[in-house]
Amino acid sequence: GVSVPLYTQSRSFQVYPNPANTSITVQKPDNKTSFIRILSLDGKEVKLVHLQGERTLIGLEDLKKGLYYLTERGNTCMTIPLVISR
Repeated sequence: GVSVPLYTQSRSFQVYPNPANTSITVQKPDNKTSFIRILSLDGKEVKLVHLQGERTLIGLEDLKKGLYYLTERGNTCMTIPLVISR
């Protein structure tokens, strides 16, 4: 099986819970406005979310169970794996 910590962090944002069911929270310590991209394994953008403030709740109901990647738009060196495990 795949083991992913419940609390995943990069230098620019944090994501929890992970694995997730229907939603995740993205927390940005610098509080700057930015966008988070959710990518499928083949690199296609399946969701783009505008982050405002310190915490943003992102609904995942429209995504299928599986593995995705989260990256901050314009900062592709910071990528976090996301598991949706309904």
